[in-house]
Amino acid sequence: MATAEIMSVILNKPIYVFIIMGVSGSGKSSIGNLISHELEAPFIEGDNLHSPSSIEKMELGVPLDDSDREPWLRLIKEEIIRLATSMSSSSGAIPRILVTCSALKLRYRNFLRQIHLDNAGVTDIQVWFIYLKGSKEMLEKRLIQREGHFMKVGMLRSQLETLEEPKEGLEERIIVVDIDKDLDSIKDEIVDKIKNKGTC
Repeated sequence: MATAEIMSVILNKPIYVFIIMGVSGSGKSSIGNLISHELEAPFIEGDNLHSPSSIEKMELGVPLDDSDREPWLRLIKEEIIRLATSMSSSSGAIPRILVTCSALKLRYRNFLRQIHLDNAGVTDIQVWFIYLKGSKEMLEKRLIQREGHFMKVGMLRSQLETLEEPKEGLEERIIVVDIDKDLDSIKDEIVDKIKNKGTC
């Protein structure tokens, strides 16, 4: 390997993308914001990328299908690529991006794992999924208490039926976190797990 190539590998760090996933009511947005501030990492709120027609469907209690989710997943991937391309992978800080996305099916997650950049300065992108796991009763309670969101409690059943739960050890780069605790405790647990994965 030429000297220039060796120096490139040494200087360029991976960009870590942490996708906080789970069904509605699991706390993705709240946890994502807390971790983003803790790690000083940019945050992509997946809900903000839904199309107006998808939001209208959810407000009416109509579940989304693949024809709704696939363009949404493409937008999330495009936003990840936009941010990753603009980040300096040779700076002192470890480059990280936080994302929220339900990512209910394995094939959705595999689609988001396949991120390739044209930027020659980036040596690697590592995509991790952080699954916020909770009981149906807890999720229903949270949705009932939540105000001002287009996702209604009646749609939880559809999401749980669609969910293909990720399992640590069976699917690559998965972190599973039980949400039966307060937000700060969940945030601290996730940050500790991120650090234990060697990303800081």
